[in-house]
Formats: sequence, structure tokens, C-alpha cells
Amino acid sequence: MRAVLLLLLFLTIPVCAFAAPQEPQTLTFEEVIDGATIVASGKTVALWGVKALDPADPASFAANLYLETMLKRGVLSCDEMSANGDRQVMHCYSDGADVGSLMVQMGLARAADPYYQAEEAYAQAQHRGIWHPRRGTPL
Repeated sequence: MRAVLLLLLFLTIPVCAFAAPQEPQTLTFEEVIDGATIVASGKTVALWGVKALDPADPASFAANLYLETMLKRGVLSCDEMSANGDRQVMHCYSDGADVGSLMVQMGLARAADPYYQAEEAYAQAQHRGIWHPRRGTPL
């Protein structure tokens, strides 16, 4: 009996290990809620690894505009990372470019996850967006 159970165990391990990964979803962009949250295909999508700027921050308008422009132009595909009620956390790409990474690199969002720490350090070093020393000064 033990041998049969061990055989069944060893036969199921490869099946579990090679389960097909979830395919990315192609979504239709609808609107920007903030620099880290969008509505696409009727779903509220929180961008994975990204924290939006405070709405009172003058750069938040630029962040929303940049995100909207980027998502209106390309094909939006997202991998679901987790779901919380009607809000899904997704890792999204626009024409293959990582949306969260671009937002953080441009200094228009903060890294909420260690995954984007290098992008945030780059934006700081380049004085981009929220990292610009003289934000808000007229041109």
C-alpha cells in the first residue's frame, strides 16, 4: 500500500510543476483614477509595485496625464498578481513596456515594492519628476 501511495505522489509532482502559467489578459483602457490605479475592461486595476503620488502634489496631474497618454496609445496586457474584492492588482505592460517601471523611472510614482527600487534610484539620480530639486518653479 505504501508503495502505491509513493508512486502516486511521484506521478503527481511533475504534473503540478508543469501546470500552465496564467496567460496575460489583454484589457481595454478606460480611465486613470490616479498614478497607480486605472479602469480597464470594466475592472479597477491597481498597478503592481507602484504607489501613486498624493493628489495634492502638483506632479500628480502630470503623472495621471502621462499614464493616460501611454495607455491610450498601446495594447494593454496585464498579469494578475492578486485580487481584493472588485480591485485587482496587476503587473501591466503597454506595447510590451512595463507600465509601473516607466512611471517610477519618470519620477511620476513611487516604488511600493522592492522590485522597482532600481528605477526609483535612477529617477532620483536623474532628478526626474518628484525628485526634481526645484519642482513647481515657473519655466
